[in-house]
Amino acid sequence: MQSQFFNFPRRRETTKRNETIAVQGALRPIQLWEFVFPKDCLQDVLLNMKVNPKSPEPYAGWDKYSVFFRKLLKAKEIPKIDVEPGSIISRPLTVAGVVVHPIGIKEDEEGIIDMGPDGKWFQEKL
Repeated sequence: MQSQFFNFPRRRETTKRNETIAVQGALRPIQLWEFVFPKDCLQDVLLNMKVNPKSPEPYAGWDKYSVFFRKLLKAKEIPKIDVEPGSIISRPLTVAGVVVHPIGIKEDEEGIIDMGPDGKWFQEKL
């Protein structure tokens, strides 16, 4: 696919002259990222990602992919949580310039983590 060339019309602004050049098709990766956070911060994360925590609505046409990826990753649906109207986000997260399509949630195991000189801690295994 990257070997394909296409006619690409453009105009040079300094001379106002139109020309057509050949441009090569490009393959760009689509990335799947897992966002890991403490489970007590679920409300803040959902509010920051602009997911309606009371009844998460899938993006138009995205739901069939969400179900596929959720099964593939062994994740669960995003839980519906009660949020008081006008809730304040205690820690704003920056998601500008990024499109976020939440597909599910996966809980981490809890257990004892050995931190060496800091001792052993019972916590989520983030």
